[in-house]
Amino acid sequence: LKARGFDMQLITGRPAAPHFHSWTHYAWQAQEMWPDLYVQIHPAKAAALGIEDGREVTVETDHGQIRARAWLHAGIRLDTVFIPIGWDRAQPFHPWPSVNHLTDETQRDPLSDHANLKGYMCRVSARSP
Repeated sequence: LKARGFDMQLITGRPAAPHFHSWTHYAWQAQEMWPDLYVQIHPAKAAALGIEDGREVTVETDHGQIRARAWLHAGIRLDTVFIPIGWDRAQPFHPWPSVNHLTDETQRDPLSDHANLKGYMCRVSARSP
């Protein structure tokens, strides 16, 4: 995958900020507080890729791609990006992107039968304004 440009580790999880990205995200108050899906990326890596804070980027794995807002954050490793979980794949009221579009639903843990939502290789690119 690295030979094809997938040079960053994608991790997912709950954000440190209030978590409004699932069913509670339908409330207008929650949408005003956190309107867009974001991807945390190290400022040095973002600069190397021509990505500015708050700008829209494309995050791609070999399973799919999504758009998200760049959140430059020095607390993340240079080779890693973070996207919060809980953005429903097919919300009926708001067509939000979802990190689930980047995962392989057939890759499952043998004990829990949960889909693998961690440990994907990805690439991030700036989108034209």
